[in-house]
Amino acid sequence: MIERTRRGARRSIVALVCCLALGSGMIPFAPDAAATPPMATAPPGIYTTLVSAPSSVRPGTPVTVIARVENTTTGPLTNPVASLRVESRSAVTRNALDNWASAGPSTRPGSLVTQRSLNTIAPGASQQVSFTVPAADLGIASARDWGPRGIAVFVATGGTSVSVLRTFVVASPTGSVKPVSLSIAAAITGPPAVLDEEKDDTAVTAATSRAGHLGRVLAATADAPEVSWVVDPATVARTELSSTTATKDWAAALIAATKDRSVFALPAYDPDLGAYAHSPTTPLVRTPVPGGSEPTTSWRTDLAWPAATTPDDATVAFAVAQASPYVIVGAGLAPDESLTYTPTGLAHPKSVPTSTAVIADDVLSTELAGPSSADVAAATSPAQETQRLLAETAAIVRERPAAARHLLAALPRDWDPDPVTFQTKMAALRSVPWVNLTPLDQLLAAPVPDLPRSPLPAHTPDPQEITPATLTDLARDRQRLTAFAGVVAQPSGIVRPLESAFAAPAAVAYRSEPAARLATVRQARAETARVVSSISIGPLSDVNLLGERMELALPLHNALPQDATVQLILRPDDGRLQILENPTVVIPADGSVAAKVPVRAIGTGNVTVTVSVTQPAGPTGGGAPVARPANLEVRVRATWESIGANVGIAVIALLLAAGIWRTVRRGRSNRRAPDAEIAGEHESDWSAVGEPAGNVAAGPDGPRVSQEDR
Repeated sequence: MIERTRRGARRSIVALVCCLALGSGMIPFAPDAAATPPMATAPPGIYTTLVSAPSSVRPGTPVTVIARVENTTTGPLTNPVASLRVESRSAVTRNALDNWASAGPSTRPGSLVTQRSLNTIAPGASQQVSFTVPAADLGIASARDWGPRGIAVFVATGGTSVSVLRTFVVASPTGSVKPVSLSIAAAITGPPAVLDEEKDDTAVTAATSRAGHLGRVLAATADAPEVSWVVDPATVARTELSSTTATKDWAAALIAATKDRSVFALPAYDPDLGAYAHSPTTPLVRTPVPGGSEPTTSWRTDLAWPAATTPDDATVAFAVAQASPYVIVGAGLAPDESLTYTPTGLAHPKSVPTSTAVIADDVLSTELAGPSSADVAAATSPAQETQRLLAETAAIVRERPAAARHLLAALPRDWDPDPVTFQTKMAALRSVPWVNLTPLDQLLAAPVPDLPRSPLPAHTPDPQEITPATLTDLARDRQRLTAFAGVVAQPSGIVRPLESAFAAPAAVAYRSEPAARLATVRQARAETARVVSSISIGPLSDVNLLGERMELALPLHNALPQDATVQLILRPDDGRLQILENPTVVIPADGSVAAKVPVRAIGTGNVTVTVSVTQPAGPTGGGAPVARPANLEVRVRATWESIGANVGIAVIALLLAAGIWRTVRRGRSNRRAPDAEIAGEHESDWSAVGEPAGNVAAGPDGPRVSQEDR
């Protein structure tokens, strides 16, 4: 936070200015002080809040201030008296404003202007009190009295103070002044994305509803084009893809309201720049938005908004490396205490001179946004916040009336506004002549003042950041999935559904939800493991290789919704088996295939073959693995084929030899018939076919030819 008080030398300067002003007539007329009831610590439960006050006061006009006194104690507040009081000196510095606003209950609340008696206020009840007085009674009598003035509504009972409200009215300048330029930035980010589409849609629908954070931000700022938006494009894309009509209407209204407005796009899913800066080995990957189309390409992308209120040098340097030289800094880089005015909210940090720090004014940001839920007990009110806002801007101009300055009010990233209250504050700022509401683009184009400022911390990781180890794991899983997706024709169909799972856990929105972030990280890693296990091998059975060549049939399975093209790599642990080819195989979507691998055996023995599936990378492999390897046992018997042939030949030879031996043995049998009988048998056979019997005669040495034949 920019320091609200500057003590030491600053107090001396302020005192000197006040003394000079008193002598020159700059201090306006103050009514005579009346006796002030003794101050005591206000009892808990008695609150006085401002209901309304004028945005500016001109000399000679009446001033009406309305306050509410509320009794939240268990007993009645009897005979209360409310008095309107005024600080006798005009607040010409922001330091004086802060001193008045932050004074404790025992501090004198100024000079009495008027008072009203109230009715007894019962427990749980409240009562309004209205004061209408001439501007002169508040010390506003001439043009030189313009600027903020502290007033107080003081409540006492029985002579003892029970509550005091400190606020401001601002005397409007009657002539022309050089107004302070004020830019306002509001973030359109979150809620944190989750992997489950239905749950994510539910979260987005809730956030963009009329009661949701984003719904209220849009309602508060849609009709205020002076408010610049810093948008997470993934948030807008998620709403455009919603199944709920009201959520889609929110997206359409947002896009329509970007016309004639200064809009800056953050990287998708609003990554925590500080976390990446403190994890130097993990690069920031630009994640595409859901659906693949950016809401608009006209938004500027050169502004970074770190999550930390005071980002360190490492974060600023990282932002510059991501092509975002303008970095919103909510605190730090405070000007030197000797400076007596509020300078333009721009600076070049010495440690990162290539960057331009856009310094948000903490008081203006806080008063414009309103208190957080933790500040409810502070008993502020929208009217009180508006008066402080107007007083601060007027004091900035009064600090150095002739110098043009340009400031930034950065609304909190988790801003959850009341639209009506914010619109009332914007209307008040538009109505006063000392404020010029301008878009953030104009501030970025303003000259950077060359002033001494306090440095940013060098390296200060925030405990709420996602850890470097987790970022590294997510980056490794992203690379693993991207490599795996190369097996299909359309890798984006595999990677895109998980993009948010890798980016979302590092989002700024998850800083406040560490348990939900851890669940998202675990889900992302589990889903990655499931997808990259979609291709599998087997089961494999032992193979007997009986011969020199054959084909191994290996089952491959694909659970992806697309065909997968892979390469099968076999690596035997023994040279007795040679792999003749590592084939490229197409596995059908949600299907299986038996891949054929030709092999050759050059020996005999048992060989263990490691089977791997990779991305195609040529005949020798080399692609990234896409499946868990498996082992195949092959019993190689390369000589069994020749042995079988020799055994067959030997069996045939033995059978032939046995046949010959049997034939010979039969030829020597005692049962063989005499030759004469055999010859007679032959002669009768031939006679039967019609051969002349007298022409041929048998002799001892063969047939004889008859005389006639000769």
